[in-house]
Amino acid sequence: SVRSRPNYDVTVNPRKMVLEPGESQNITIDVKTEDDSNRQITNILTVEAEIEDAEKEKSTVVNTVKVKVLPKLTTEFDPYHRLETDMKITYASERGASGRQIEYTGKGNLDEDGKNKVNFQFRGPDIQEINPYGRRDEYKIEYSYDNLLNLKLGDRGYSLSPLTKMYTYGRGAEVDLEPGNVKFMSHYVENRWNPDEKQISSSLSYDVGDSFVIKGNVFGQQLNAQQYNNRIYSLQGSLRKYQLLNADVEYAYNMNDTQNSSGASYQVLLNGRYGNRLSYNINKTHADPKYLGYYRDIDYLTGRVNLRLYKQIQARVNFRDYASNLDLDDSKSSANRENFIKTGLTIPIFTRGYVSMDYEHFEKKDEIGRAVQ
Repeated sequence: SVRSRPNYDVTVNPRKMVLEPGESQNITIDVKTEDDSNRQITNILTVEAEIEDAEKEKSTVVNTVKVKVLPKLTTEFDPYHRLETDMKITYASERGASGRQIEYTGKGNLDEDGKNKVNFQFRGPDIQEINPYGRRDEYKIEYSYDNLLNLKLGDRGYSLSPLTKMYTYGRGAEVDLEPGNVKFMSHYVENRWNPDEKQISSSLSYDVGDSFVIKGNVFGQQLNAQQYNNRIYSLQGSLRKYQLLNADVEYAYNMNDTQNSSGASYQVLLNGRYGNRLSYNINKTHADPKYLGYYRDIDYLTGRVNLRLYKQIQARVNFRDYASNLDLDDSKSSANRENFIKTGLTIPIFTRGYVSMDYEHFEKKDEIGRAVQ
């Protein structure tokens, strides 16, 4: 017997046969599917054969066959690629002021292979000042091709590196190219919170195998319609191979034509773990007084270390060392110095109890003013 799922009409020929030892014979199974189906269906046939030997002993063999059924009919040909879109209309009012806002968003593929993709958002006008629930106007569109090319236009966040420019929200354009192990990025952005500030940035990175990335960055900043008077060049390295050691390192150098000054900055980030015995995270950041990047005139070291000494006995250390106004400039209001360290030990007792002991030291003072307790 043959059972079909979906429940189609099935004909088996022949239904019975006599075989000599070692002999074989083919059977034909005909399945009548639906003529008006317009979608692909997987037809599952369960074939059950009952065997009777010369001594009238019976046994059963069951096998399953899957067949893809392709439709004879198709839907009407559509020459266009259609995108999934949404439209939202917002009305806001407060204290006599009111406004309406339309938001139109969409995303999808532009080809059959799904290599060309687009997503967009158009929202306006700005009704943020009318009501706390109102939102600012925002217009952006993004196009990508097969993880090779990415184009971004409009209002969004733009970033470069931790020491140059971590994040800027503005209106601009960005292009990303990633052929193989090389990645190139360049963007231009006008700060929406400060219209007088314009930025142009570029970066080039190279993946050395699967564990190490080296990247160079160039950042230019224009203020008050002047030429790009603030320029920063930086070099980054990232190691991601060993569980015990992950490292991110960056060195940056800044030149400012308006102030006729220059400065440097560096950052080292280390973290890792060794099973469940050791974990740590360390951050060392320094920026010269005349460095005009993301960090300015600071030096700090922070970190934590957790260590399992014996069985479930845990030791921990947290530390922070911070300094600002490194040159003790009297024109600035303060020159803070902070030092903090906290160590602890946790010892389990009995079945679910534990004893915890901690030591903490914190010191803060102002090198220009008086000491702060």
